[in-house]
Amino acid sequence: MGAFPNLYGLGADGIKNFEVLLADGRLINANANENGDLYRALKGGGSNFRIVTRFGIETHPLINVQYTINLYNPEDYVEIIKATIAVQETIEDDPKIGLFTNFNHGFVAVSLLYGDTPAQSPLAFEPFYNLTSLITTVVPATNAISTVTTKVSRELYEEAYKSWIETSKSLPVGCVLHFTIQPMGKAGVQAGKDRGENILGLESVPQCWWVFTCEWPKDGSDDAAAQKAVDSSQKVLRSYGTENVKRMQDVAVKYDPEGIFQKLQHNGFLLRNTSEYLS
Repeated sequence: MGAFPNLYGLGADGIKNFEVLLADGRLINANANENGDLYRALKGGGSNFRIVTRFGIETHPLINVQYTINLYNPEDYVEIIKATIAVQETIEDDPKIGLFTNFNHGFVAVSLLYGDTPAQSPLAFEPFYNLTSLITTVVPATNAISTVTTKVSRELYEEAYKSWIETSKSLPVGCVLHFTIQPMGKAGVQAGKDRGENILGLESVPQCWWVFTCEWPKDGSDDAAAQKAVDSSQKVLRSYGTENVKRMQDVAVKYDPEGIFQKLQHNGFLLRNTSEYLS
């Protein structure tokens, strides 16, 4: 997800064409007009179907961006969450708004972005400007990251904060756990559909993309544990929904009938690791 998903969708949605080498040696294009089923599956489907030899990327004119990072006292988390939801609701009417709310130990970092440079600060950010817990405004060794997507819910946000506090107490010395709230609006989902659709199975509703990040010192770090954190035990493809898993299966059978990309790849987010995979 970029800074302004409601303007242009996700990063994968900005790919206009994939030049693809199939397992049988053919070189083909996948885009909105050619091999559209493969084009959709490639936007989120991982390495299950082919080797991409060239990307055609959608470009946009440079725009002016207003960007501020405010640090707030985490003891004010209830009001910070209220402000986050207020801005998130406004995003549905103004796709130029970008927001990241990162809960860390000792501070909450809020990135306020606007895809323009108005004479005055955008009114949409007033819920944050009105907070009394501002610490400062700043200028703009991670080992493991995980994500989850939910609908907008103040109660859920508050419970996530409380769970983060409790979980952090159990971490080994030197480990730091923090999480980020990233809003995604209906316009962002629609932007993806307008660009040939992706395979992620996103609902057209206001939603939150959570990012949970755990950092620990490099010296003595367990690289094997970090690798395990992103291995096939995470059923990423299944999170797209049964219908989209079936779509990816159909694409795999059509473009890789011998299952080369399932059999010869060591590991990763592969269709063979979904319970629905048919060998």
